[in-house]
Amino acid sequence: PKQLFTRVATHTAISSIFYDSKIYKKAGGISERRFEEFDPTKFVDKFSIGKYKLNQFHLEGIKRVYDRLAKDKKIKVSWQNFLELLKKGYFNKYESEIDAYYNLMVSRRFMPNTPALANFGNYFGMGSACFVLGIEDSIESIMDSLKAAAIIFKSGGGVGYNFAHLRPENDFIKTTGGTSSGPISFMSMFDNMTDVIKQGGIRRGANMGILNSDHPDIDKFIKAKEGNKALRNFNISIMVKPEFWQCLKENKPYPLINPRNGKIEKEIDAKQLFDIISYQVWESAEPGILFYDRINEYNPFAKSLGPIECTNPCGEVLLYPFESCNLGSINVWEYLKKNGGKKPHFDWQALERDVKLATRFLDNVVDINKYPLPEIEAMSLNTRKLGLGVMGIGDLLFELEISYGSKQCLEFMEQLMEFINYHAKSASIDLAKERGRMPYFDKSFFKEGKLPFAGFKDKKSWHFDWNELAKKIKKYGIRNGFNTVIAPTGSISMIAGCSSGIEPVFSLVFEKSVAIGNFYYVDPVFEERMRKEG
Repeated sequence: PKQLFTRVATHTAISSIFYDSKIYKKAGGISERRFEEFDPTKFVDKFSIGKYKLNQFHLEGIKRVYDRLAKDKKIKVSWQNFLELLKKGYFNKYESEIDAYYNLMVSRRFMPNTPALANFGNYFGMGSACFVLGIEDSIESIMDSLKAAAIIFKSGGGVGYNFAHLRPENDFIKTTGGTSSGPISFMSMFDNMTDVIKQGGIRRGANMGILNSDHPDIDKFIKAKEGNKALRNFNISIMVKPEFWQCLKENKPYPLINPRNGKIEKEIDAKQLFDIISYQVWESAEPGILFYDRINEYNPFAKSLGPIECTNPCGEVLLYPFESCNLGSINVWEYLKKNGGKKPHFDWQALERDVKLATRFLDNVVDINKYPLPEIEAMSLNTRKLGLGVMGIGDLLFELEISYGSKQCLEFMEQLMEFINYHAKSASIDLAKERGRMPYFDKSFFKEGKLPFAGFKDKKSWHFDWNELAKKIKKYGIRNGFNTVIAPTGSISMIAGCSSGIEPVFSLVFEKSVAIGNFYYVDPVFEERMRKEG
């Protein structure tokens, strides 16, 4: 683990050296630098940042970020001058930042998503977990997305798609005179491809398949995973339009729209459709439900980029086509301080420090990332979405002797998540001052003094002044389109040795099946208490 965390911490901190005042001009306007060839294999272990040696892939990352910022006319020095500064130890002052990232991970207080752990400082160099690809109603678009998904899986990412733009089954195809096989048949093609390409050689690829509630094939989609026999590499979810809820409430027929021509294909009984959804959720735990209106009510880019119609495979990150997101989670259990026989207390000050550090870590990932496709690189750099979340909630509540789901639990969780959200956004404002606001800031509602959640102007129970924060964002900008999400943390919580995400502990003793075998776990809080009690 120490080698792994050193490799990842070094790779992540590389981004920071490019924002040094001697290297970077936030406003740009510098003459574009001439591109210079560079073979990193000739300089392995010849450069370092303090005690941290730079391997071939660290150097590749350095050249990649340099070339991008030079193209944006923000780099003050030539490539040769940059290498000279590196050789002379000018950047050794960033050794402490590498130390900080290393300590954050080795202490199990924070973990980035699995692709960053696997790829940073290695060949693939891709640190994002979540992607979304658009699929339009043409064979060219479908096959382009299939190829793009394969490339993403190869590097260790997962992909979400909304198939609602595809014409329904048996619909007319003008160019051939034939009929369409429908979106579900094409989902099967993506599913088969996923079977043969593992995520970065580490795990099988993950997909999210979405269909809008008003698509004519919605009834077939709902039952697509019946008996868990098909689409085994997919989570599936319905993007429910607000009109459906209205029809359900008023007991009216719900119109299904052919995406090819925008005309009503047929009408269906809304209650009957809801009953089918409910049964399938009971029978196979799918499909999930996505609320189109709520998603886009708090979408910062809805006015300029249109509505979001898709999520990543686990459903926590809302993305446009070709966007990606970098996830990382704080192990909140580690902030519980035990005072001998006294009641433990929660270290809010340490949490604030680490939320700000983790936000900087994830923002660095956006820069140093080796993106699988140029379209993904462009879109990700424009919105710079981050996904800072939590894990270890179940274990923390055990230690605090708070019942999961109780009123006390909900009050504590609200306080905790407000705290993390506030300080993550504060850190993002600081990064905007230092490095520049995200390029799409003027396309977002942040410039109007809005925030992406309800009640920030008037809720009486807030612990922080959100109105003041919104004013700061309006004045200084913000570095990241999103700052926080709640990921499941299925893999990284195993490394951190804590309960996953915000979930309760489902069993005190359990077996977990992964690609390389089965692992047996005893909940650490339970084990400690049993030992204490003899």
